[in-house]
Amino acid sequence: MSVQTFRESWFSNIKNDVLAGLVVSLALIPEAIAFSIIAGVDPMVGLYSSFMIPIIIAFVMIVTVLTVLMTHNLAIGVLTGVVLSAVFFASKISKVYVKKRIEHDGKMKLYQISGQLFFVSVTDLINVFDFTTDFHDNIKEVEINFSNANLWDDSAVAAIDKIVFKYRQYDIEVVLSGLNEQSARLIDKLATHTDMNAGPPKH
Repeated sequence: MSVQTFRESWFSNIKNDVLAGLVVSLALIPEAIAFSIIAGVDPMVGLYSSFMIPIIIAFVMIVTVLTVLMTHNLAIGVLTGVVLSAVFFASKISKVYVKKRIEHDGKMKLYQISGQLFFVSVTDLINVFDFTTDFHDNIKEVEINFSNANLWDDSAVAAIDKIVFKYRQYDIEVVLSGLNEQSARLIDKLATHTDMNAGPPKH
């Protein structure tokens, strides 16, 4: 195919492609309004947020539109947008936050965990704990509070097992608190640290 033929073919379809891309982009507007209703927020806030879009969403929209324009295939464009959105969403919700506080005359340390705990975020979860420092500070008990966190899969439970067993190696007791019903069920079903005779998981 000559350059001229390719150019004519490309430009002959550009109107339809732009329209298709705009349809995909505008689909975010009712989605934002629907989520605002579910969250109990004024739908006008959702409408406003659909225009005041974050950089990541803008990037996904641009890539989606460009993919449609380049491939002349709406399905490929939509699939590209969905995959990118899933990747960015997983990255966003995998962030783990922690507040630390020493209590009871320096004998107990509280870790207040916030975030969604699943296979993507478990490494960050483990890394927030100061195992060696807590031992040298003569901490006798560690409380891990999950009031602002959710456990979603067996990876999260395995990470908690690893944390508990690591502290037990330093003769530091661990108390889990603030677990919601779903998270507590996962712990009851999958955790091994609840068996005091069990050892750390072998990898």
